[in-house]
Amino acid sequence: MPPGSTSFKLERNEEERGIMRYMKIYLVLLFILVSGAWVVAQTQTAPAAGVPAVTAKIGFIDSTAILQGTAEGKQQLADLEAYVTERRKKLEEATQELEQIRRQYTSQARMFNPATAAEMQKTITDKEKNLRRMQEDMELDVTSHRNEVLNTMSQKIQAVVAEYAQANSYDIIFLENPNIPYFSPALDLTASIIQAYDKKHPVGSAAAGTQGQ
Repeated sequence: MPPGSTSFKLERNEEERGIMRYMKIYLVLLFILVSGAWVVAQTQTAPAAGVPAVTAKIGFIDSTAILQGTAEGKQQLADLEAYVTERRKKLEEATQELEQIRRQYTSQARMFNPATAAEMQKTITDKEKNLRRMQEDMELDVTSHRNEVLNTMSQKIQAVVAEYAQANSYDIIFLENPNIPYFSPALDLTASIIQAYDKKHPVGSAAAGTQGQ
């Protein structure tokens, strides 16, 4: 049996499935983390003593829905998935090459002299190391690419939300989260923000990457 075991392939498949399985979850979590305690509020002066407080105009937005609902967000996520697919294809090619050498070693091991067998084992071991390195590099590259997309989109979305709040006299706009037990659907501004974002950052425009920043 060649160096390493068939569990290497199972481990590799599990790692690859893990990347794709958690990618969308990671996108959602990282977007919220990047946004932080994202609240857009207009500066207000505290009312003087004896003066009744003015009722604030508030709204809520779903940041994940905005990311996935804008035309640019959809394009960026599709490009990210294509990037991951391309990297996985290269990884699979390297895996198939390793498996081919393993099969050759297994089927012809009895015919090898000690020197040839040792050289074949070293080749397999080296390719296993290279494959693991490719997996690690892919994960790092995908994470870096994903973070870049999310950081850029987050900054643009925050700017659009701030402009929308000021233009429509909102005092504060909150991110929807599970800790809020209820709010009226009438306060949900997600669709309006998506519409405003697509208008400000139209996909296909030469200025889509810089307009309004």
